[in-house]
Amino acid sequence: EKPTVAVPAASSQPVVVNDTYPELATSGLVCAKLADLAKGTVLKAGDLTIAEKEVADEIAKAPAKIQGQLRKNAFFVLEQMAAQALILKEAKADAGKTVGGGDERAMIQGYLTKIADKAKVGDEEVAEFYKNNRDAVGGAALDKVKPQIAQYLLQEKQQEAVARHITTLGQRAVIEVSSSWAKDQAALARDNPVDKARASGKPSLVDFGSKGCRPCDMLAPI
Repeated sequence: EKPTVAVPAASSQPVVVNDTYPELATSGLVCAKLADLAKGTVLKAGDLTIAEKEVADEIAKAPAKIQGQLRKNAFFVLEQMAAQALILKEAKADAGKTVGGGDERAMIQGYLTKIADKAKVGDEEVAEFYKNNRDAVGGAALDKVKPQIAQYLLQEKQQEAVARHITTLGQRAVIEVSSSWAKDQAALARDNPVDKARASGKPSLVDFGSKGCRPCDMLAPI
């Protein structure tokens, strides 16, 4: 009698964007699942569907000089579109409103402000920051700079809270992204001098500059 061989069960965990293409997603689609979607559809999340043509139309609204760059970073455009639509849906659910009507931008801003307002800063955090950054405040006494430090730390925490809420969209809703489209976008996104240098395995020095910046203009010939 032949011995039976145990075959490992295939993982039931769906493959997410960030596992397959690190750094392609930066916020709302980090945890999105790669899936085979209908032709022309690049994202599906419940009743939200985004077509490839919609992404192209969004890119066409941008200034002509950056459209080429956006076409190479269409995944980023999709991510912004999806995040806005999904957060709007959350904002309306939170406010108990139906899908139609209202200033959508103001509704999103109000909802994210509620998320940010949950952040708090304690006296211990202020004291710790002061201890580690005393030189940055010119050696002033803690009681003199405490309000400014508290405000700075609060703004930082609020920004982190909002960013975390957007990044975890894929954990609160089932978001699917076309696996074939994502594969193409990952290749396009890396088609730039910086990523090519990083992929070479050689130490690289990257200089970022712009015309009109005096130090940049002085360095350009060098």
